[in-house]
Amino acid sequence: MTTKEEVFEIRQQYPTISATEIAGQIGVTRERVRQILNDLDLPTSFELPPRYCPDCGTQILSKQIRCRQCHARAHHIALKCAYCGKVFWRLRGQVAREIRRRKHLPQRAFCSRECFDGWHHQCKGKGWKYDWDLIWRKHLETGYSTCKLSEVLQIPKATISQVLRAKRNGNGQ
Repeated sequence: MTTKEEVFEIRQQYPTISATEIAGQIGVTRERVRQILNDLDLPTSFELPPRYCPDCGTQILSKQIRCRQCHARAHHIALKCAYCGKVFWRLRGQVAREIRRRKHLPQRAFCSRECFDGWHHQCKGKGWKYDWDLIWRKHLETGYSTCKLSEVLQIPKATISQVLRAKRNGNGQ
């Protein structure tokens, strides 16, 4: 049997086999197999059968395992921004790393640096841990100074003085 006949038979039996594999079976170069296939008017390359996403069933045109949307869902998790309320996506591994590092589920996730800065200015920068209105009401009701309010409310003096100063200047929460 000639090389041409062998190439023809293999191509007929296995239409998706590559020229390199045919060359390996026969013992000739890939280029020679390509030339023979051209002489026989057979395709030198082949198309892979269509691939489908295992999750949603849509046809995949790339080499990925899943379609773009299913890939994103498989590797990302939806979070809600603590400042603006927008839903955004973060990599599952990144969220898991945050949980391991902080030892708790991230309560405050932010969609952007601007949202983090806005939240930090709004909350952290103004003593977010304590109720400013309560401190101000107690001050007005009792007339207590910073030191006495600190003892009564069990709040640090620095926080109370910051709250009173801000409320007097009209900058309170």
